[in-house]
Amino acid sequence: GNTGRTFLIKPGPNATNDMVSAMVQAAPGDVIQFDCGYFELTSSLQLINTEDIRVKGCGKDKTVLSFKNNNAPEGILAVNVHGFWVEDLTVLDTGGNGVEMRSVDHGSVTRVRAIWSSGGGRASPDPITASNYAANSAKRLNVACTSPAVRDPSVPENVLLGGTTSPDYTV
Repeated sequence: GNTGRTFLIKPGPNATNDMVSAMVQAAPGDVIQFDCGYFELTSSLQLINTEDIRVKGCGKDKTVLSFKNNNAPEGILAVNVHGFWVEDLTVLDTGGNGVEMRSVDHGSVTRVRAIWSSGGGRASPDPITASNYAANSAKRLNVACTSPAVRDPSVPENVLLGGTTSPDYTV
């Protein structure tokens, strides 16, 4: 695609405002680049009616976007975008989908992790945070998923059907 501008977003108290500013200004060929670190974001990253936009971090173990305090369900949302790339980051503790694409043509998600803190995601008593995500990245972020649960245990009929538990993590 085109070679556009790069909006660099750094962790810290201005991260959400910087992200919103970048997504409002983003034009075809632009990159929204999240620096290494842990981001506490209070808004979704939304791109609507545009094209050729890249959202990237510096690695799924190095760039963590926490949406725990975001009111909207999605972390990253693209609607009616032609050419959309998300790469090299982790999306953490969204209320709904980590990355959602609606009417996206040529969308790509590469080296991206969507994860929720064990024991309730946003409501977890022991969540993944800025102070623990890097120190215990092998334990906190790299969760083996050898036998995932496939049914919601809070729905009574699912308990009869099975598939509500996993040896690896709590749904």
